[in-house]
Amino acid sequence: MNSKTSTLFYATNVSIFENKDLYDLSIQSLSETDKNYVEQYKIPYDRYRSLGSKLLLKKALLDFGVDVKNAVFSTNRYGKPYLANIKGIFFNISHSGNIAICAVSEFEVGCDVEKIGSPNDNIARYCFAPLEYGQLMCTKNSEERTILFYRFWTLKESFVKAVGLGLNLPLNDFSINIDGKEPTIYQKADKRIFHLKEFNEIKGYKIALALNGNHEDVQLKIIDLFDNLV
Repeated sequence: MNSKTSTLFYATNVSIFENKDLYDLSIQSLSETDKNYVEQYKIPYDRYRSLGSKLLLKKALLDFGVDVKNAVFSTNRYGKPYLANIKGIFFNISHSGNIAICAVSEFEVGCDVEKIGSPNDNIARYCFAPLEYGQLMCTKNSEERTILFYRFWTLKESFVKAVGLGLNLPLNDFSINIDGKEPTIYQKADKRIFHLKEFNEIKGYKIALALNGNHEDVQLKIIDLFDNLV
């Protein structure tokens, strides 16, 4: 790992796995446990997203200097995955549509990607904090309202994943403010300070990152998995 790099953030397009030969080649690089996990999915794109996420995580960990072959993965009581035998390195993955993303950091980290579709008012009503929901309802332009919905959703999901509390932290128990230069959060779930960052490099998707450390220099790097099969 580069001594100046505290966080790596990668994204990839999993549609390459529509090529059966490439899919078959790629899945052979996984452990038997991971192969079985990927193959459990009946819908092809669910398999592609799962495979892409695992390969992207493997690359990010290797680039971060982790001995992947000897890494032991586990989950906390709320389901958040972590490295059981390596301290001080954290990771998180997300996928939607044909995009998978992965963050590896020396800080607690969470990330989320969502393919932009139609905003769900019922989700907003029950999952957004009052100020967020009010701002959404006051946005009359449909395109702006859609983008606002997915900004709130990805930012909130990335924070929940960073603190690692799962469903024990309701999405409406904290509030995101997006009126400033960068998003900020008001929350009482964790005493640590978490920073939020948004990424717009991939058209048709909203991507967000949350971490309790330096975030200003984090850049999203697009990875071609075909060039990185190991």
